[in-house]
Amino acid sequence: MLDKVLPLIKKPIRYTGGEYNITIKTNPAVQVGIVFPELYEIGMSNTGIRILYHLLNGIDGIQCERIFAPWPDFGERLVHEGMDLYGLETKKPIHEYDLLGFSLQTELCYTTVLYVLELARIPFRRAARDGRHPLLIAGGPAVLNPAPLSEVFDAFVIGDGEDAILEIGAILKNIPHEQKEARLNAIARLAGVWVPSLHGKGMEVKRNTTACLDEKSLPLPPLLPICDITHDRFSIEVMRGCTWGCRFCQAGYVNRPMRIRSEEDVLNAAEKGIRQTGWEEISLLAFSILDYPDLLNMIRKLNETLRRKMINISLPAMRGELFSEDLGILLKEIKKTGLTFAPETASEQLRRRLNKAFSNERLISSINTAHRLGWKQVKLYFMVGLPFEEDRDIAEIDTLVREILKA
Repeated sequence: MLDKVLPLIKKPIRYTGGEYNITIKTNPAVQVGIVFPELYEIGMSNTGIRILYHLLNGIDGIQCERIFAPWPDFGERLVHEGMDLYGLETKKPIHEYDLLGFSLQTELCYTTVLYVLELARIPFRRAARDGRHPLLIAGGPAVLNPAPLSEVFDAFVIGDGEDAILEIGAILKNIPHEQKEARLNAIARLAGVWVPSLHGKGMEVKRNTTACLDEKSLPLPPLLPICDITHDRFSIEVMRGCTWGCRFCQAGYVNRPMRIRSEEDVLNAAEKGIRQTGWEEISLLAFSILDYPDLLNMIRKLNETLRRKMINISLPAMRGELFSEDLGILLKEIKKTGLTFAPETASEQLRRRLNKAFSNERLISSINTAHRLGWKQVKLYFMVGLPFEEDRDIAEIDTLVREILKA
């Protein structure tokens, strides 16, 4: 049926599977799907689902597959041909799985959850599902308030998912598929898990916190996408958490304490990841990358390893006032990548109220440094709709950009 349908849609490669470094097991006892309710290109750029995929497939007897939300043209074809949404690894319909774990990044994903369930022919409401259906569990930043989807999901994993997913995997292996209630009762006893049908709305749940970033949270060998994706590079999470306390930032508060991956692990991961994939760029992931201890020395060591293969290093959005000439020289040593600064607002007064105080002059100085070192472009992140914001604060964005261009 796929041979008939795929030639009729836009970008059929999103739905074929068969990527390098995927896992396919023979006759697994348990089938789990990691659902990222977005397009393939966005989902395959997410580090979290790569970690969960790696951990679950590391358990004997468990087959973990990836499911992404199809573009409407393919979704309509599935309905028209009477086909069910399937996992990319084995093409098995996902309504036959033991568990579907949804990674919800924002509230905008909520309606896409229902779209995925509709294409899979799975009832929306948990009360309408029975032992024939998979358990539905949600995790990710958007479930820190799980109440809006409490009628949909059987359980919610609050906070970090690494430890919880291993415990859930063991439960699925030890309790048969037909004993859905027994599985749910066992999952309800795990730390950091809220089960609406058993706990009710008065239950207090303490979020899960992974103690440290060790080798188990490195998804190696990395999945190599089958087409260009949004962030098409090898990513290494070098740090989790942030201590700056910007008042608009959910992630900075709920991911505390800060956990730092050792320099040795980062260097080893970089060497293995490039050898196992052939990517030509490495991205060091963190909420506030310039807080990584002795970052310059680590980049220096990475450059020594990567130079002969002409593999460059990129950094995520950073605090512009902390950018330095020494960092710029190291980042352009092999190949220059893009620079992204996050001033959030052009108003210094509003920035102070948001607990992200620095002067526009300091930002302009950093951009001038980058320009002097050879960068011709810089990306700036601004937000509209911040607490305490007034119309004049938005107007100042235009003023600041003009000052930067003039400088």
